[in-house]
Order: sequence, then C-alpha cells, then structure tokens
Amino acid sequence: MHFTVRELEAAGAAGLNLEDQTFPKRCGHMSGKDVIAMDEMVRKVDAARCAARDPDFVINARTDALAVLGLEETIRRGNAYARAGATLVYVEAVRSEEEIAAVVAGIEAPVSITLGEGGRTPLLTFERLQELGVARVSCPGTALFAAIRGIEDALRALRQNDGPAAHASRIADLNHYREVIGWGEVDRLERRYA
Repeated sequence: MHFTVRELEAAGAAGLNLEDQTFPKRCGHMSGKDVIAMDEMVRKVDAARCAARDPDFVINARTDALAVLGLEETIRRGNAYARAGATLVYVEAVRSEEEIAAVVAGIEAPVSITLGEGGRTPLLTFERLQELGVARVSCPGTALFAAIRGIEDALRALRQNDGPAAHASRIADLNHYREVIGWGEVDRLERRYA
C-alpha cells in the first residue's frame, strides 16, 4: 500500500479508493460478496494515510459490509476506517433513503455512495442526497449504460432502415468523433514531425 500511494501521488493522483471486499471482487450491487476482517482494512487505510505526503490526499475507504454484515457493522467499520485516516467512507449498495440517513448520521466522517441504474440504491436526486448529508456521489455506470443502449439502438436502426442514412442525423458523425478524440492535435503533430 505504501508504494502504491507514493506512486499515485508522484503521478499526480489526488486520492484513491480502498476496499474491504474480498478477492475476487464483485460489483457492489451484486450478491455473493464477502468482506475482509475489519482490522485488515484498518491497516490498509493506516498504511495509505502514513504513506501520503500530501495531507489532502483523499482516501475513500469503501465498505461492502452492509450486504454481508448489516447496518450496525457497516457504521462500526466506517468509524474505524475514519479513525485510521480515511477522508471519506464509501458505503456501497445502501438500499433505502432511511439507510442513507442512518449511515450519514452514524459515521463520523463524510459519507460517499454510488448510484447505479438497476442497482440496489434508490436513484435519489443529487439535491436530496445533499439534504441527507451525503458528501460524494458517483455514477460510474451511467455513461457506459447509455453507450450500450445507444449502440443497440443504432444497430437496430441499421437493420430496420437498410443502412445508416435514415438515422445519420441522430448520431455523432466522423467530424464529431475526430473532435472528441483530439484528432486535430494528432494531425498538427503529424504535419510537424512526419
């Protein structure tokens, strides 16, 4: 952990996530998870905090204990991780607004959660989560899930319309793609050096 934090800082990272889930890791919103012993995770957090040179280096200590060990143990672990030096306590797969309120009230550190379409956590608004006291929200699947649906829709339209012409105005074109990937800079460098 020590060298990982040092290398991340040297590379310019502002922080990292640490997990108490056993290996092999599973998505937090799936069943079949297990967690390591609390003292093992405490040592991971402590090692990361001691290794960090920047006092503002963020350690987001994730716990999957809720699904495995319940609310009380989740709060106990969250507080232990905070005492060990975690900046945030990331409680995975909270199942209700009431559970969100309980972990925020019980954990003596800023609480982080994840919202995922089709996951166990209710898709509350950011405003409501802020009212509940949640400090950080991530939506890691949103763009990926949107892309999957977009790809499915585009392929369906190709088949139904016998080619791309009928839906060309509804999707990105080659020029937009080149802009998104920064092709202008590649082209400029190529002209200069090739």
